[in-house]
Amino acid sequence: MRSRIAILSCLVLVSSLAFAKTKTTNAAVPPNYKAMMQAEYDLWSTGDPTKVAPLFAKDPDLIFFDITPLKYNGWAEYEKGVAVVFADYQSLKCTVNDDAHGGRSGNQAWTAGTISVHGVKKDGSVDDFSMRTTEVWEKRAGKWLIIHEHASVPMK
Repeated sequence: MRSRIAILSCLVLVSSLAFAKTKTTNAAVPPNYKAMMQAEYDLWSTGDPTKVAPLFAKDPDLIFFDITPLKYNGWAEYEKGVAVVFADYQSLKCTVNDDAHGGRSGNQAWTAGTISVHGVKKDGSVDDFSMRTTEVWEKRAGKWLIIHEHASVPMK
């Protein structure tokens, strides 16, 4: 009987140590930054800002810079303004390029790279352009949220 208790105790100890190590290791694994960006831009490609809304923090004092206009104050303003820009398009396709990268420190991360955009306007004309983007992410309640974004296009 003593040997069964000793064996069972060892199994519990080894299992708990293995679980603790796995938990620590998984916490140290950096996010897949390109995948984070592509998931965001797949949602932007819908042309519906309500689809991408769950990725953004809703603090009213956050600032977002987009292609037009100069800036948005808070998600509510961003969502409303982008809907006006998207109204001219019948379809969008945003593809994150291979230069995407990022970094992380604790519960904050950043991503940056260029995006290839293919847009078809409602009048049939086509917009093909590249843009650059940087996002600042914060992990809140176990979920990565964008707390700042800066998107721009090069001057021609």
